[in-house]
Amino acid sequence: MKKNILLISILLLTTKSFGITIKEFKIVNYFHKIPTNPIFIVDVNYEIEKEKHEKHHSHLVILVEGTKKEKFNIEQNTIFQIKTNNNLRIFLPIFSKLPKNTNQKFSFKLLENSKVLFETNTTFYVSDVIQEPIILLDYNEIEIPKSYQKQYNFFFVSQTPQNVFVINTKEGKTNTVKSSKLEKIKGLHSFSYKFDKEGEYKILIGKSEKTITVNYDKTPPIFNIITPTNNSIFYRTKKIQIKWTDPIDTSGINFQKSSLYIRKNSKVITNISPLISLNRESSITPYETIYIENLEEGEYEYCIEYSDYEGNKTNVVNYFKILPPSEDKEKPIIKNIHVENSKRVSENKYLLKSTNVYIFVEFTDGEYGSGVKSIHYKVNDKIFSDNTFGDNKYISITTESKETQLMIWVEDYNNNVSETNVLMLKP
Repeated sequence: MKKNILLISILLLTTKSFGITIKEFKIVNYFHKIPTNPIFIVDVNYEIEKEKHEKHHSHLVILVEGTKKEKFNIEQNTIFQIKTNNNLRIFLPIFSKLPKNTNQKFSFKLLENSKVLFETNTTFYVSDVIQEPIILLDYNEIEIPKSYQKQYNFFFVSQTPQNVFVINTKEGKTNTVKSSKLEKIKGLHSFSYKFDKEGEYKILIGKSEKTITVNYDKTPPIFNIITPTNNSIFYRTKKIQIKWTDPIDTSGINFQKSSLYIRKNSKVITNISPLISLNRESSITPYETIYIENLEEGEYEYCIEYSDYEGNKTNVVNYFKILPPSEDKEKPIIKNIHVENSKRVSENKYLLKSTNVYIFVEFTDGEYGSGVKSIHYKVNDKIFSDNTFGDNKYISITTESKETQLMIWVEDYNNNVSETNVLMLKP
């Protein structure tokens, strides 16, 4: 089932380190004539360009000036849909009633803070018709569970409250549904409905109409394996990560009938059933993950299976190997170095507040490598080494009063060495 996308946060356009260029700002539902209560539908096509200096984009606003000025804050009170990458559809309902049979000039401005990103002026003839509500429904078919009734939410754009009629076309049965206004979003209204059986239904709001076909859920849960991919090779026996996306299903996931198992030589060595939600932050990071410790070298099979409440099932079977660390040929990587209590003045040069400094180093040997076993650092002509446990390490050094050169690298269990990072530190 395709889902209607309604967003009230424009994260795509509030991006650090990128500049925004508006390529097209197009009104798609009116040409020469508009009703007395228009709802302008605007497609915005934009580019994001990298900037030399970090900049935070915020307070994106569309100003529409006709008989009165209407302000639409895209980050807070305006409806929009994501059509494609870098393309938005924005809904701009005008709440001041326009005098009919007149020409009205409109100005449209897209601003970031006080900077005008785009501006256009156009004149429309105001007819004597009334704008009907716009039903925000970009699919014509849904699936419902057969074993219980599930509530579905629908949205439409209108300047005024409306009664909603849901009609079962086969039975001719009509249900009247009350809609509610979403106060924070200009012109957005919603209603909820529970379909009790399959069939064709019409949604009627004013003179606006949408037809949808309702079928019982026959689609199994959807999820994707992130790691390990099929036929992957690990070079370590500890902390083997299995990670996959949260399952999605119309009727809901039946975790009691879902499971994960790992086999070696046809013998089950790990069996998790029921497969409850494993990631405590899954509402923020939509994936599940487990770590398997102390496996042996050899060949493995793992299977993840999810079932929904209608009995539809999806199972994915993948295979992986664990080979000796001595076969690992990939170099580890230093991901990040943070020099505490310092000011970064160039790519690798830091001004320190004292001669004693703590440095936080993050590193990885990838999902499949043998693992980082040690960190090495050279302060001027002296080399120091420490064992590592995990994917980060604090090191402490004492610098001289003059500029000090610091070199840092890490090593994995097959003695593969990372690239050396060179820092210049000056108290």
